[in-house]
Amino acid sequence: MAAPHWRCYGLVSLGNERGQLELKTGELGVVEPGKAPGKTAVIDAINIIQWCLYYPGVVDADDLGLSPDVQQALSQSLAAYRSGDLLQALAQYPEDRQPQSDPERIYRAAVLLAVGQVTQTEAQLKELQSPSALADALREVIAAVKFQPWNRVAPPASATEWLAESYYLQSRSRLEAAFQAAKTATEKSPNFGFVWARAAELEFSFGRTPEALAALDNALRLSPRNAEAVSLRGFLLAAQNRTRAALQQFDDAIAIDPALANAWLGRGLCRIREGRAGAGRQDLQVAAALEPNRSLLRSYLAKAFDHAGDDRLARKDLELAKRLDPNDPTPWLYSALLNQQDNQINDAARDLEKSKELNDNRSVFRSKLLLDEDRAVRSANLAAIYRDAGMTDVSVREAGRAVNDDYANYSAHLFLANSYDALRDPKLVNLRYETPWMDELLVANLLAPVGASTLSRHVSQQEYARLFEGDHLGAGSQSQYWSRGAWSATASQYGTLGNFGYSLDYDYLVDPGQRPNNDFESLGLTARFKEQVTPSDMVYLEAQYNHYDFGDVAQYYNQYGALTNFLAPSLTLRVTESQEPNIYAGFHHEWDPGIHTLFLAARLNDTFTLSDASAQILFPRYTGNTVSAIRSEAFAENLRRELEAYSFEAQQLWNLSSHSIVAGARFQIGSADTTADETRLLGAPFVQNVRGDLQRISVYGYDQWQIIDSLRLTAGVSYDRLDYPRNLDIAPITDAQTSRDSVAPKAGAIWTPLKDTHLRAYYTRSLGGVYFDNSVRLEPTQLAGFNQVYRSLMPESVVGLAP
Repeated sequence: MAAPHWRCYGLVSLGNERGQLELKTGELGVVEPGKAPGKTAVIDAINIIQWCLYYPGVVDADDLGLSPDVQQALSQSLAAYRSGDLLQALAQYPEDRQPQSDPERIYRAAVLLAVGQVTQTEAQLKELQSPSALADALREVIAAVKFQPWNRVAPPASATEWLAESYYLQSRSRLEAAFQAAKTATEKSPNFGFVWARAAELEFSFGRTPEALAALDNALRLSPRNAEAVSLRGFLLAAQNRTRAALQQFDDAIAIDPALANAWLGRGLCRIREGRAGAGRQDLQVAAALEPNRSLLRSYLAKAFDHAGDDRLARKDLELAKRLDPNDPTPWLYSALLNQQDNQINDAARDLEKSKELNDNRSVFRSKLLLDEDRAVRSANLAAIYRDAGMTDVSVREAGRAVNDDYANYSAHLFLANSYDALRDPKLVNLRYETPWMDELLVANLLAPVGASTLSRHVSQQEYARLFEGDHLGAGSQSQYWSRGAWSATASQYGTLGNFGYSLDYDYLVDPGQRPNNDFESLGLTARFKEQVTPSDMVYLEAQYNHYDFGDVAQYYNQYGALTNFLAPSLTLRVTESQEPNIYAGFHHEWDPGIHTLFLAARLNDTFTLSDASAQILFPRYTGNTVSAIRSEAFAENLRRELEAYSFEAQQLWNLSSHSIVAGARFQIGSADTTADETRLLGAPFVQNVRGDLQRISVYGYDQWQIIDSLRLTAGVSYDRLDYPRNLDIAPITDAQTSRDSVAPKAGAIWTPLKDTHLRAYYTRSLGGVYFDNSVRLEPTQLAGFNQVYRSLMPESVVGLAP
């Protein structure tokens, strides 16, 4: 879906998830499948309101074959019915009139059913003089709402029958079949407004916003007073960030039917988005009052109370939502986020695990693709909770599981990046996790909608959806101090203005270290901008400035040195590195839910200087072509390297029902000019000026196949060709070039034989990079939850500066 991601489930629902909501005259109760209803309250007025939501209009008046005189007598009622106003259709039916024929009896039964008078509907159908397929269609809708079995005698023929079949199939969580039935109904009767509204609802259930809007245009052209359709249009416009237009639709829906809870829900969310939190919260309270037994409305109301800082009322409504529908995952998700916010990490983890367990209960409203998206969001939030608990390895695994569930989900990539961030070495000596962190962050920023708070690295606590965030500006900072004299500071200023979002970040770290010449200082400035050009197109721009100044911060087994250990810490080594600036430009186009095109271009700049008055330079001794010994000599060394490189990558994503396919290509080119000045003690200086060229071509493809619910297989292959300088880092340097190419097969498997047991296996090969070019990429970093790409496998103090 286009930004922001509105996930308003069950906009026109058949019941309360797996526990169906059954209402009869004088009864209000929750019915589990296969169980009898139980009486809980006698509120006739609310029964009519709620039945109006759960029993839609399905009978096409053109299918009835009413006689001309009956059409004349019912003209006002029929006009209201065709316009979509079911309440007026009943109100305009002549008060003392008794139906004169079976077609009229079916019409009256359809109108009674649409406003919730089920007993009268069934009584009216019993008076039919002969069997009727249209009457059976009404009975099928009743069976769908009550979650009762229905045995069809003959295949559907008319639009009415196909529409009833669509609702029944949806009640059985057969969403694709329900959509096909609705589509057939539109072909049978293209002038019946209710079938187009039904098609729009199901298009939205698959996340296909443009198609849903097109169907709604037809629905509202034919039935302009269909309050549910008007309300649905409001949600679709809100999904495109057109908040004012959406508000007008919700106002229109409320004017048509003041008892429509979905319209009050949508208007409340839009008002909150506009900054009118109090008015929006009142609308959500009205929605919850109109449908007091609907768990989802209580969850949104709780979130609104939390947004207002009222923790007590938020928890009260979340507990009520859990009791109303124990199978609804939404209150458990919001409860987890609330507990995490209150630093109740264990409770947050338990609630989110419960939400994941219940995730597929949404299959009655959500396609498998969107259910996978929901599961990924839950796993991503769970990863954040584990990270807050200090369980960084578990956090990486959970975030990796989120990426596997829905590769196109930006939250999953963001939390995986944050999980790797917690494992990074702040002094940039151990670079093992630099590539997966940077790769996942770039993918998250390209996929995320404007206003999703992903642009700033320091403002990344993701909500389930951007339902309560309107246009705003914000700022935040954090400082830490250690007793050894080290301290860090981060600050961000960020904002969302319509379809434009930005963040300005500041990072500073100074650390005197643990031994002489072990100090480290870094400064980072980052500006990120994102513009949503159309509902399906976004552009992204990022500029980074980084500067590092440090001594010998490498890790050593012997921290204080020995005469026989040339890898002892240096007391004279000084290093600076500057990137002025690195620039990234990206583009994201969403063709359809789950089908995305990403493009990333980057200009990389790096100036590296090294000086050491007592450097130990190694010289190999050869016997034939074999190195037989290595000797070291003391030199005064000064090295300066300036790198400029460019990277271009295009990637295509397909998230299908059981397959997730990622394919792409990357091209990188650059050059490095290096000057090395080495002076032996009491000797003449030896100066080298060397230019090295870098070029990389990469092509890759991955297919992730969910064979069954418990088994996911991944297969892929990549081809890389890398032309690079043999040595521009360690004196004596050389102008020699070398090249490598590699066809790298990939294979992975994740098997979940039991609920809390995951067995993972993978095989992969990959070709690394020379500098930090290998970290500027979109290619997947994980295979079956394992990292498959590294900036460097081991610290430089162990293996030296080597590609």
